[in-house]
Amino acid sequence: MSFLRTKYLFCWVTAFLFTLASCSSSRKIEKDIEYEYTYRSYDSIITSKWERLTPSQLEMEFEKRKGTFMLPVIDISTISLHYGTYHFQNEKNVTLQQRGVKILCNFNNVNACSIFYGKVSVVFKNGDLYNVLVRHGRYISGYFGLYNVCVSAGDFVVPRQAVGEVYNDNEGKSMLQFQLRKETEALNPEEWFRAE
Repeated sequence: MSFLRTKYLFCWVTAFLFTLASCSSSRKIEKDIEYEYTYRSYDSIITSKWERLTPSQLEMEFEKRKGTFMLPVIDISTISLHYGTYHFQNEKNVTLQQRGVKILCNFNNVNACSIFYGKVSVVFKNGDLYNVLVRHGRYISGYFGLYNVCVSAGDFVVPRQAVGEVYNDNEGKSMLQFQLRKETEALNPEEWFRAE
């Protein structure tokens, strides 16, 4: 008789704990949904605040952050070709001008991302690859050599938002060409990135 009572008690406690866990789980899901809703609402408030800035205000905010921007890829990466003039391989008489930086990504299928709030001014194709220009007041950040894009002209982007996927070459390397300009004047992007 005591064996049956023990078994019955065990079944009852198990059922009670299962019900409690289900309630707790549903409360956790409700909290997660509430948090996600709050986070999205907060995020959209922040985004709309930045969207309402005039181009000159956005430009001033951009200038304030000089030296703090992260590299425009969501990956561990390094700058493989620096801004400025350089000699072509071993040819001393041949100099080339690099108007931006080339960023080598350590992995495939890497996304290029916006460095700051701004409006996509143009998305265009050059051969098989896409290029995206994002305007931050009079400043323009350029993302070149994208396999595909996930933004359109007129979209408002936020920092670290993906603008497109960096192309992988035949050797499996992903290389992003990034340029920064103030209207037509080419700027050295490395002066704007934070020291790693």
